[in-house]
Amino acid sequence: MALNSLTQTLGLQLPSRIDVLQFYYLGTNIQLSVKRDDLLHPLINGNKWRKLAAFVEQALDFDSLVSLGGAYSNHLLAVASLAKALDKPSYGYLRGDEHRSENTYERWLRQLGMQLMKLPRETYRDKSSLYAYLSTQHPKALVIPEGGHPLPNPNRLAELLDEQPLPYRHLLVSCGTGATFLALAAGLGARKQQMQLHGVSVISNPSFLAELNAQAQSRYPFSQLSPHPEKIRLGKLSPAMLAISKACFEQTGLAPDPIYDAALLLYLHQCLLTGKINSEESCLWLHSGGMPGWSGYPLESKQLFGL
Repeated sequence: MALNSLTQTLGLQLPSRIDVLQFYYLGTNIQLSVKRDDLLHPLINGNKWRKLAAFVEQALDFDSLVSLGGAYSNHLLAVASLAKALDKPSYGYLRGDEHRSENTYERWLRQLGMQLMKLPRETYRDKSSLYAYLSTQHPKALVIPEGGHPLPNPNRLAELLDEQPLPYRHLLVSCGTGATFLALAAGLGARKQQMQLHGVSVISNPSFLAELNAQAQSRYPFSQLSPHPEKIRLGKLSPAMLAISKACFEQTGLAPDPIYDAALLLYLHQCLLTGKINSEESCLWLHSGGMPGWSGYPLESKQLFGL
């Protein structure tokens, strides 16, 4: 199944549209353009599809798909959905082998046909040994790295830059593994763009952030990776993240992802307060999907969105 045929089978909404929103928050006000990659597909949306598209041609030559992620992994959800569309078995390795009840994500993964295995956190942390182990356990499978990073073909993701004219001064994207950020940096550099690329990380490891930032700037000097505005552990929600998510939803009808894009909106708010970004400058937010993530926060979802 070729990539174009697969996009039709999945019903992907390509190209994603750009909406223009007026957003006010605690003394800041900006007209913000949003590339709605969150609407690409119910489960394979945002940068999850953009990254997996780079693996599709490889996947056709393998019997099954294998990947790994956390307990609420949008990446695993996308891999399971892709495997089902390709009519291939899938295997997911979860971080943490502690005893706990099955969560909503794990039920969805099993319903999509993915077989799940839990790994001790120390085993999960040693990625080079883990990938070697997975290749041995699944010799006929394509092992897709966590978060799709590194990408086999970053140009595939960067093609989103060609879907519409992008006359913007700033491009903002949230970051986990950094695959999207690096691919966009390379794509902007190749296209001789002059816009400022802002990456907002939800990973707090300083050495990881420094290395990722150096890689991006070597590809595109107008790029900068910034740490999480709240400096909290991945998966945790702060009152400020909840407040800005609620404000965005109430004003625009658009709900940000609870972890990644809530952090991005807080970063944008800080930039407007400090003058790093002028409210008169044009900004494009790449909405990277991840909306199923709210299922992990049922109380907050009910309070914010009435879900």
